[in-house]
Amino acid sequence: MPMTFPYRIFSCRWWMMLNFRTRAIIKREVKQQIFSKRFIFTTIALPFFLILVFGLQFLFLTLEDDTQGRLLILSDQQETLNSVQLVIENDENSLVENFSLEFRLSDAENLQQTIEQQRSDILSGEISGLLYIPAQALEDKRIGFYSNNAGNQLLLDGLRRLVNEAIVSQFVAELGINVSDADFIAQPVRIENNRVTETGNLQSSNGGQQLVAVSFTFLLYFSLLLISAPAMAAVNEEKVGRVVEIVLASVSASELMAGKIIGSAIAGFTQILIWFIPLFLIISGSLPVMIALIDFEIQLGLLVIIYFMLNYIIGVLTFLSIFSAFGAMFDNPQDAQSSLFPIMLLVIIPFILAFTVVNNPASIIGQVSSMLPFAAILVMPARMVLIDIPFWQFLVAIAVNILTLFVVILISGKIYRLTILLSGKRPGWKEVWKWLRYT
Repeated sequence: MPMTFPYRIFSCRWWMMLNFRTRAIIKREVKQQIFSKRFIFTTIALPFFLILVFGLQFLFLTLEDDTQGRLLILSDQQETLNSVQLVIENDENSLVENFSLEFRLSDAENLQQTIEQQRSDILSGEISGLLYIPAQALEDKRIGFYSNNAGNQLLLDGLRRLVNEAIVSQFVAELGINVSDADFIAQPVRIENNRVTETGNLQSSNGGQQLVAVSFTFLLYFSLLLISAPAMAAVNEEKVGRVVEIVLASVSASELMAGKIIGSAIAGFTQILIWFIPLFLIISGSLPVMIALIDFEIQLGLLVIIYFMLNYIIGVLTFLSIFSAFGAMFDNPQDAQSSLFPIMLLVIIPFILAFTVVNNPASIIGQVSSMLPFAAILVMPARMVLIDIPFWQFLVAIAVNILTLFVVILISGKIYRLTILLSGKRPGWKEVWKWLRYT
């Protein structure tokens, strides 16, 4: 009995399954998926769509209209007004340069009267805002902004930065500190982050590695879902339409499942290559135009790339097996979709853990989750990009992924064979447990 489990995994039954019938199913699945409208859209159009969406968002946030109205800047000290005006004139990235600026002396008692006088212009948008800087701001840095569009965070952030610089300059000037020393005081400390590697080289870490880790995580997450979910729907559709009954007249259920999984995996690997090659060209510097736009130093070893591809193949085979068996359990797509959430957690939770690891790849959560079943598929590639992984953790992650794949194939294959022709009431988890115990 103890030899049953490894024997079933490594028995000739699994390895001899790739006969001419299975190869025919693989060819059909690859051709059907790669030339489908869904594959073409998700592989080619979707990345361009995301770039377009984020590009338009960035464009809308950065472009400002040349006629945005007036901006009133009030203070009860002329020195403060002069300091703010000087800072705005010398600032190269000022967000208020397109406004018509008016500087006025006004104390706190006349502030409310000024607001009432300008209320109609503020409500109509002719006056975009009224900024009041009291003398007390030199002590508590509290200023007031009055506008009909109080949610304009771009303008508020720009004003906050400019006024803070002006107040600091005025404050240090009153203390007798010269301008150059004041500029030095206002500058934040810049940390040059360097990664110490096992080879003895120091690698600069300025955000580029985090960008690659996030990109890897997104590529894995979306590709696993975009390949596995349609595979589940296709299995369920063939079962509902009784197509599978005709197919099983010439092939076994194991051959059919193996062919569909391997065919979908090949299509998914093709998809990830199409997405990964442009990313690799950017990382390697082969696209200098893109590298010039993103001021990042990115270093990626060949081992990381090989592991990413191997990890993806194992991951997509694992989730394709799960989703295919899940699709064979139900008699209609509605039941399958409504019961999908527990299976989706196997992808969603590792996705969340991977983003946690990006912030601190050496944390206990990162170390443990990168060696757990299912989580290792998404977490370990992100960690490998950010830090040097101990060799034993690397081996454990690979072993866990391979063992998870074998266990999933064993369980999913049994469920698929038992349920692909089974019809009746909607199955529950108790029925699934009975199927797993059935021999």
